[in-house]
Amino acid sequence: MNILLLIPARGGSKRIPNKNIKFLLDKPLIQYTIDYALKSTIEARIIVSTDNQEIANIARQCGAEVPFLRPQSISQDGTPDYPVVTHCLDHLQEEGWTTDIVVFLRPTQPYRINGEIEKAIEILNNNKSIDCVRTTQPVPYPPYWMKTINQESLIEPFHPDMKKYQYTRSQELPKTIFCDGYVDAIRVQSIKKYKKLIAGNVYAIHRDNICFIDIDDEKDWEYAEYIFSKN
Repeated sequence: MNILLLIPARGGSKRIPNKNIKFLLDKPLIQYTIDYALKSTIEARIIVSTDNQEIANIARQCGAEVPFLRPQSISQDGTPDYPVVTHCLDHLQEEGWTTDIVVFLRPTQPYRINGEIEKAIEILNNNKSIDCVRTTQPVPYPPYWMKTINQESLIEPFHPDMKKYQYTRSQELPKTIFCDGYVDAIRVQSIKKYKKLIAGNVYAIHRDNICFIDIDDEKDWEYAEYIFSKN
């Protein structure tokens, strides 16, 4: 079985210029994710998909492959993950290599738990009906208590069905989770079938009490610096 660990890292970050190669404490941000992939016991190719030559050079220095530069047409702010993955798969197929599973590792999420790539691959190997495995965490604030503001600035429940929960104790609310994006492992046949990155039967690797870091702006960067300086 061929496995691809794919790290997407475009160069056009606006809120934090050159975010993916900016130093977070003692190393470039992208290196945290490359190091995590290199520590995996799974035999796999580790590839960075980028449109930026400087990111490509640093990624190679950190131990990843960069066999192509991604075109600008799929390297924009609003570019979804699906075309980034399929572009990589098409390029690798042209060079004569195909993969069965793509593990998608976002470089903006440098804080991960060892062994989760292995666990995701094991789940896919043991259950052929599963299309995708995603890491998840509890939602920090109950969504059943969330509100919205209408055009008259009046506070209303986020969804009408939530009215029945507005006075319910948090311990009695239905359990809710969110996909944290730390590790997503997807069958290539499912990507081709659904023409989406995440679809079909999705299995959760659920964890409690894990720190969530997703670096999008300067506040997120400062929080990441704080967490890593404490660990």
